Amino acid sequence: MGPFDLIFVVCFLGAFFYGTWLVWLLVLRRWLDFRRHAIRLGSAIAIYLLVVVLAGTLMSRRELSPGAALRSDDWLLSVENASATNRIGSEGPQGEGQQFLVVRLKISSAARGIRQAAPKGSLVYLVDAHGTRWDVSPRGQSAWEAVHGPQPELTAKLDPNSSPETVRVFEPPRNADHLSLAHRHGSGFPGVFIIGEGFRSDPAIRLRF
Repeated sequence: MGPFDLIFVVCFLGAFFYGTWLVWLLVLRRWLDFRRHAIRLGSAIAIYLLVVVLAGTLMSRRELSPGAALRSDDWLLSVENASATNRIGSEGPQGEGQQFLVVRLKISSAARGIRQAAPKGSLVYLVDAHGTRWDVSPRGQSAWEAVHGPQPELTAKLDPNSSPETVRVFEPPRNADHLSLAHRHGSGFPGVFIIGEGFRSDPAIRLRF
């Protein structure tokens, strides 16, 4: 847990207990006190959210070098290798100027004694230096799984110290360069409200193929 996570926890608990006290003021019908403190709480929340938005929009995407691992607490994601191909089984790219890009991932758990998983909504996608995005190709992924079998989900439960591999297939143009694999670690609460995470571009690992 980083410093901004701790700041969020402290602010969240503070807002919760302050809000509870506001409810008690309502029960006591102390309307003027309730109004004064409600304005204070609302202002504090607005300032915090403004900081989250400004930090997220002003900070650039965190990009790791090939071989590095994206980490969220004890959950890690790394790229084992990436390779371009014009055919998977009997399936070819949809467009004439496109290719399949097969990315082999390793999901790791550094947790001891407990099973864990990435939160719902976790996914990976390709992004280039201009911010163009390519999601997993349904055709390419289906073709790969028809040949090699179903691939583990990013949200699969991991045993302690386990490191399963999984493959994702994309379909970028052949002339796409400076590609990176970006990862969204779940969606919504609490990440969107953490300074440095909310409203910031997803972190990525540069690809080498």
